[in-house]
Amino acid sequence: TNMSAEDDNEYFSDGMTEDILTLLSKIQGLSVTSRTSIMQYKNTEKDTRRIARELKVNHLLEGSVRREGNQVRITAQLIDAINDNHLWAKTYDEELTSIFSVQSQVAEDIAKHLKKNLAINDRQEMKYEKTKDYSAYDKYLKGRQHYRKYNKEDNEKAIEYFHAALDIDHNYSNAMAGLGDAYAQRGKWGSEEGNDLDSALYFSKKAISVDPDLSEGHKALGLAYQYQGKVDSALQEYKIAINLDPNNDMASNNIGMIYRKKGDFKESAKWIHRTFAINKTVPISTMNLADMYLEIGDDRMAKSITEDGLAAHPDNSDLQLTKGEILLREGNFDEAKKIGNNLINDETISSRVHAFLGDVFLREKDWLKAGEHFGEALADLKAKGGHSEILEAQYALVEFKQGNQELAQKKWINILDHVDKKEKSAENCLLKSGIYASMGMKEKALLCLEEAKTLNWLCLLYTSDAA
Repeated sequence: TNMSAEDDNEYFSDGMTEDILTLLSKIQGLSVTSRTSIMQYKNTEKDTRRIARELKVNHLLEGSVRREGNQVRITAQLIDAINDNHLWAKTYDEELTSIFSVQSQVAEDIAKHLKKNLAINDRQEMKYEKTKDYSAYDKYLKGRQHYRKYNKEDNEKAIEYFHAALDIDHNYSNAMAGLGDAYAQRGKWGSEEGNDLDSALYFSKKAISVDPDLSEGHKALGLAYQYQGKVDSALQEYKIAINLDPNNDMASNNIGMIYRKKGDFKESAKWIHRTFAINKTVPISTMNLADMYLEIGDDRMAKSITEDGLAAHPDNSDLQLTKGEILLREGNFDEAKKIGNNLINDETISSRVHAFLGDVFLREKDWLKAGEHFGEALADLKAKGGHSEILEAQYALVEFKQGNQELAQKKWINILDHVDKKEKSAENCLLKSGIYASMGMKEKALLCLEEAKTLNWLCLLYTSDAA
């Protein structure tokens, strides 16, 4: 909890939480829940036993940070969540310049109560500092807070803060990895500079050269490779990141997504299940798992997973939308539209909601409304710096059905030309199949489906039906 007078110090308390967690996770014999799983319990009213039960853990660490001027007070208490007993508590009053030693001391004190005999390696791991300059660390924490909001505006602020941290400490590997991540995201969204992915590669590799064991550095390099289309190199870096930090859920999630796009659902399932095991209580992990089962045609399993997720998070928009996808698959258009209309004002998933509603109206052959929603989805994506060839192809189909055949044909041909220049994948084969089917070129459409099959795509019946 942030107990400082200024609310904008929230980034500092979050940073303390994550860094102490990271130190604890390095201790042999301790299993520590991931950051993504625990951060959803900020400001929760749930009691300790329920939190422990949901996370499947035996102990909870809770505390507060009060920052005033150059002083910081950290309180921490360790709780036996099974018996609801307080095992240990301590208050640390230090200057901000001593923040790293305080973090190490907190981790060591906790570890002593959970694991009586600490190995020499454990102690060394807990005293390892990425920077000795508090002001650089402060800038880095602010950058990390903005980066994890995953939008263009905050990503730009993240780049500014990471650079500011690096200006203070030129060898700060975490700030380099942060820049690798942020430039990769900027490269994905597109910018005037146009060389963002090169910058992402540069800073990620520099982070690894300074600290070869930095999991976040390898994860950032994997992200840069992934957005460059070099998915095999991305997979290699993500797997290194996970070997260095088994709780690196984003690396695990991205591996699952890459295999899913490849159409290799056996490997995708392994990694998506792994991410789900790390973050069982996190709705996005539930959604990814359910979506994977939808793509392989196991609607029953997808429905079961989604219902379990909604029982725990009934108001979660991602899971609501997945429920809508299942209803659409079942042919229940009216209920699917109700869900879409209920989510239409949620800006965090607005493009996905419009794309979903466009698909519903497309199935109903309501070309006008389908076109309106596909157009909204594309405009929203563009405003956020993204694009979708699948949406563009669907929008062209609506134009074709409304009588603009020549314009639609031109758009489809442009999409086909662009896709042919990309790495061959099951997803791209399916996109081409849908376009050829829409153009009336059934033989080519079927050939593309056969090609998708050789690339391990499983749900051919649903895909051909949609085409």
